[in-house]
Amino acid sequence: MPNAPPQETLVLNAQDLVLQALPTLQIGPGHTTSSAIHKVSFTGKMRPWDNFVSDVESLCNAFQWKGNRVANTDSAPLPHHLSREQISVGDETGAQGRFHQNVGQVMGGVFLSEGLDIKFGDFKSCVLDEVYNRVPDSVMRRAAGSPLAVGEMKSPWVSSHRIRDTLLAGQIARYMRDLKLKYAYLSNYEEAMFFCQNDPLGAHQTELLYSDVIDFSNRAVTGSSVTIRQCFFYVGVCAAQQPNHTTSESRTTGWVKDMVMK
Repeated sequence: MPNAPPQETLVLNAQDLVLQALPTLQIGPGHTTSSAIHKVSFTGKMRPWDNFVSDVESLCNAFQWKGNRVANTDSAPLPHHLSREQISVGDETGAQGRFHQNVGQVMGGVFLSEGLDIKFGDFKSCVLDEVYNRVPDSVMRRAAGSPLAVGEMKSPWVSSHRIRDTLLAGQIARYMRDLKLKYAYLSNYEEAMFFCQNDPLGAHQTELLYSDVIDFSNRAVTGSSVTIRQCFFYVGVCAAQQPNHTTSESRTTGWVKDMVMK
């Protein structure tokens, strides 16, 4: 079999890739130090996304994976192997690039191999019904261009960007409302949080659900933890089924508010 991979090469299918942790980000000795937090606060109703981790795990376990080959890698890659991070980053653009390589590129292959019309891209790659002057950092979209979920990226080395310590919901909530999207994600590469607009039965006000913080190094452990890629697979499948949502704002508090600069 002349086309068979060498014995030391591992063949990875979509499920294999989804269960992997992300590579460790290589942060350069020089990097930005300023905060990139937008001066907008969330003023609506917010609550935890109940059972997020267990729902992610359940969907990934129940999904009928096709088993198609998506990638190859060495079983014990050396430091110079391209499966390891070889690029140092020092600003938000660099961190975004590594996110789109290690999440967007990989998940694009995963979704395509499973026959799902879901891919990652930058916001300008979308096709919108109306002009939108703001530019989110990332989207999940259909091949034809319609957005499914919107994403915002930060750099992980700035303390105010730590998602575990600071719930940065204002900017992402504005994007969700303006673009009428049900799902969104916030990531600094090392952490990710996922959001969902929800209208409780009998209520007249949309609430914003937020997930647990998912670490880039998470391994898939049954009943305990899920990987970032598992979460994106779950959110992608959910968003493809129901991408749109019209926000019902509170008459008293609204949804988001620009903060006054002092």
